[in-house]
Amino acid sequence: MQYEPKKIKKADVFKYDSLKLHYLEKFIRLAKSNSTLVFVVSPSYKAKNSDVFMPLEELCKQYNILLLDYYTDPVISTNKNYFYNSVHLNNIGADVFTKKLTSNILTLKIIE
Repeated sequence: MQYEPKKIKKADVFKYDSLKLHYLEKFIRLAKSNSTLVFVVSPSYKAKNSDVFMPLEELCKQYNILLLDYYTDPVISTNKNYFYNSVHLNNIGADVFTKKLTSNILTLKIIE
């Protein structure tokens, strides 16, 4: 099991797949007309910032979609006992995250 995340230097530039972004935007346009969309970013162990999700954040702003970003959640992302490896929650972590997420969804009245 590898827990320690790869260290990203400030000079690192993220490369995004433009075709995937194109199809994500197409999905958003199609689904938004029939559904309430919410995007969720799950926690990652010791994540420092969510910069890697900038294109998703921009699309959510553009289409007025709620983005719930837990990538650097201080309760979950700092607890090694919640992770199978640095990017995947184990059963305990998934349970904690699911409870937090559902509580927030109910509080925000996204669904009734």
